[in-house]
Amino acid sequence: MKYMLILLSTYLLVSCAGQAPRSLEHEFIFDYKDLNGSKDEVWTKARDFFASAYGDYGTVFKSSDKDEGTFIGKAVVGWYLDASMVTCHQNYSIIFIAKDNKARLKLELLESRAASSSCGWDWPTQAGYDEIVVKFKGISKSMGKALNEQSISDF
Repeated sequence: MKYMLILLSTYLLVSCAGQAPRSLEHEFIFDYKDLNGSKDEVWTKARDFFASAYGDYGTVFKSSDKDEGTFIGKAVVGWYLDASMVTCHQNYSIIFIAKDNKARLKLELLESRAASSSCGWDWPTQAGYDEIVVKFKGISKSMGKALNEQSISDF
């Protein structure tokens, strides 16, 4: 019985260690070029995108400065704890910088679970990390589309 307990404990320890992500990139930088707009126009399109994508962007963004062309904030992204369907939440920071005809979006995973997370992991599993990467790429794609669209005032 004692050996069974040791064997089971070892198996659980190895299984959990196998779920931890290997080498993770923490920063994801997306550049948008040839936007055909001034810094103010690019910033306004980004503001409209953030308001649509994040709801009340005032709760996400702690700083927004049209003169500087920046947004700085913090948000939460969800991921599943493998096949258990337990939803975990990871904090990430957002930095957006607008310039004439170009912009940069930086999303950075923070090594801390969100207060709303129902799991005990401070860092996503490899599968969770892969989910987050797909979501970040989706945010970037939607941002790029928004930055390239004509604004409503152009009509």
